[in-house]
Amino acid sequence: MLESSTSRQVPLAILDLSAPDQSGDFVQWHWRCVAGVPFLLRNLLILQQIGVEKVLVYLGDHPGAVEGLGKKLRAVSRLQIKWELIAENFQSAQASQLAERIIVLDGRALHDKNEVAAAIHTLCRKDGPETVEILSGNPENRIDREEDFRLQHNRLLRAGGGLGNDSLVTRWLSRTVSTRLTRLVIDTALTPNQVTLFSFFLGLVAAWLFFKGGYWPCVMGGALLVFSTWVDGVDGELARLKFMESKLGAKLDIYCDNIVHFFLFLAIGLGLAKTMDRELYTYLGIIAAIGSLLSFFMLNALVTASKSTTTRDVSENPKPNLAEKMANRDFIHLLFLLTLFGRVEIFLWLTALGVTAFTLYLLYLKI
Repeated sequence: MLESSTSRQVPLAILDLSAPDQSGDFVQWHWRCVAGVPFLLRNLLILQQIGVEKVLVYLGDHPGAVEGLGKKLRAVSRLQIKWELIAENFQSAQASQLAERIIVLDGRALHDKNEVAAAIHTLCRKDGPETVEILSGNPENRIDREEDFRLQHNRLLRAGGGLGNDSLVTRWLSRTVSTRLTRLVIDTALTPNQVTLFSFFLGLVAAWLFFKGGYWPCVMGGALLVFSTWVDGVDGELARLKFMESKLGAKLDIYCDNIVHFFLFLAIGLGLAKTMDRELYTYLGIIAAIGSLLSFFMLNALVTASKSTTTRDVSENPKPNLAEKMANRDFIHLLFLLTLFGRVEIFLWLTALGVTAFTLYLLYLKI
């Protein structure tokens, strides 16, 4: 039984799957994975992300698919949007009785979140008691043939790698490798948080190698750290592609990175002190380690304070704050180069002086 939309402000979405398909199995066709997420589920999760409260999935002349698709959708715990599968007895005129504003999406396309959000924004600003917006989607994102699944899979993997705030080093080096790693695990049950913890483990092992001291342990530690940054990029790519982004995951990523930095700087100092027999490096390692941790927590506090006094439209895309930028790991590539030349002490001096100056600057801002 059709129910009216729960909000007069949010439009009712209709995902139209009524177009003829050549698949032979309607349920399997719409539940086939594209970049780790079933075709139909991907469109529903996009609607959920942008705040749509209810969606009617129109199956056309496939009433037999109601049970099969319904069973699959009910098994997805993260699908919180209200949905209803309807078949051939549904008339489009009925939709006008359910909501004042309706957006109809072509179910043959993989819809872009920004395009759908913009269409809904335009729809909500239109005058009139009953308003309908039809969104066909980008023709290049359509899935009409078997080979289109592979094409869209590759397109999403390319688009899902990287963020707008990536540095040049991250964009041209780290992301080049991390996107390839993501391709290997996108269709597995691996979660972004599990990837984060694996990267965290690699970072701690690298710190232990630097603590051992000597040329080859430091080279291996530097190489392992570089690999950990590649792995570290996979968690965010997985989260975006598979709609598994969370505040917990973002915090876990940032905190794990900075904990690794703390132990890494301390281990470099202790390792150099042993191999070069100079106690000065122990103090430099302590200064770098404590300074990096203090600056991170102070930065977090400053950002939190600024957010509490700033009003921002929730529809805006969140920009990375300074605390998130502190997790930038481009310096690891410099560290690896210096390990190859056997000059890790240069990195330690730069780090100790840099974090000290930055911590003092944050203290100045705070007081």
